[in-house]
This record gives sequence, structure tokens and C-alpha cells, in this order.
Amino acid sequence: MGKKAFSQLERIDNNQDMTAEAEGTFSLQFQHSLLLALKEQELLSEAAYQYAAEKLQEHARIRTQKPTSKGGNIPSSM
Repeated sequence: MGKKAFSQLERIDNNQDMTAEAEGTFSLQFQHSLLLALKEQELLSEAAYQYAAEKLQEHARIRTQKPTSKGGNIPSSM
């Protein structure tokens, strides 16, 4: 068996700035796909992938929660 072929970026169309606030769902899916690609290339172990995916979901939940106080939702680890 030969070496696995991976996707490769060929071009970027409609290049524009993207923020998590403006493109939250896309940003989350894009980050998750990067984690999967790293796992597939064996640059992340299964455990590291699971940990990172959980942290990504946790961050997404915090970001989408409505503010409960004047200061908003800021994770205690920040």
C-alpha cells in the first residue's frame, strides 16, 4: 500500500475576514475538521482528539450562552 493522499488547498474564493461571532457555526465545524485531519494524519492520538473536541464544544457552549450578568460569560480559566 502506498502513502495516503490528503486534501490540499488549491485556491481561496471570496476571501474575507471571518470572526467567530459572525460565522460561529462555520468556525466551529472548520475547527472540528482540522482536529479530525490531525487525527487522521496521526498527529493527534485518539485521547488528544477527544480532549480537544470536548474543549471545542465546551467553548462553543460558553460562547453561545446568553450573558447572565453585566460582564457576560467569561470562562473562569481566562
